[in-house]
Amino acid sequence: MPWDVLCTYAEVLHIKLPIQPNDLSSRPSPWRHFSCITKHFYPDEQLIMKETEFFTAPFEKDRLEYFHSRFNVKSEDEGSTSERYLLYREWAHPKSFYKMQPLNLIRKYYGEKIGIYFAWLGFYTIMLALAAVKLCIFDNFGTLVFAVFMSIWVTLFLEFWKRYQAELEYMWDTVEFLEQDEPPRPEYEAKCTHERKNPVTGILLILASIMGIIVYRLAAFFAFSAKLRAQDLKELQPLKEYVTPQMATAVTASLISFVVIMILNILYERVAIWITDFGDFF
Repeated sequence: MPWDVLCTYAEVLHIKLPIQPNDLSSRPSPWRHFSCITKHFYPDEQLIMKETEFFTAPFEKDRLEYFHSRFNVKSEDEGSTSERYLLYREWAHPKSFYKMQPLNLIRKYYGEKIGIYFAWLGFYTIMLALAAVKLCIFDNFGTLVFAVFMSIWVTLFLEFWKRYQAELEYMWDTVEFLEQDEPPRPEYEAKCTHERKNPVTGILLILASIMGIIVYRLAAFFAFSAKLRAQDLKELQPLKEYVTPQMATAVTASLISFVVIMILNILYERVAIWITDFGDFF
């Protein structure tokens, strides 16, 4: 592709390029004194080396000399390991389940949106470790204590996630990121002949789902209660002690959810492929 075309689209798409190395000093981690132990929970630094951080700015042709002098793409060696293999070895492989995610490499390979999703997923999983200490709690006094604990946990989770998200936005230079800075790709605009607003809102779908679950569980509970309390069902007498209306309702609801999830997974896979081909972004 000609250089002039690359420069034109880089300016139109507001692509941010490095202009100056980041000379700001980072605050040392409080866990640095235990580095001999914590290093085993992080990806191998010999494989995934830390990259130099730069200050960036949207590309402009008028300031080409500033970007050109700083932006030097190094060619990979023939024997170097690909990023895809590094992600598989240090992130996706089952033997690396205990390691922290290489978020910078995930962001570099998949982009900021996918990177921030996996950052949230990892942060959420770590925070769930506190809630998982109580394991399974049945109907007793511990349920009330656990409910109070979870209300505090949710508040702490949201506040700490806001801080962590702001840190990632600064590190990945997406603080001033706006959706309008990502115009649709030309292939999509060529196939998009008309536009219309989506008449279905997410809020209505959520409310309908909640009401449907409540109505089903109430109906199933009363139906199982009537069946299990019937005196003429002698064949169910040995099971009445173990099969309660609450248990039967929960089991049937789980089975229905399992079937619906499996069907939706197949549907979502096809929709994801279709959106990738005709979606707004790469």
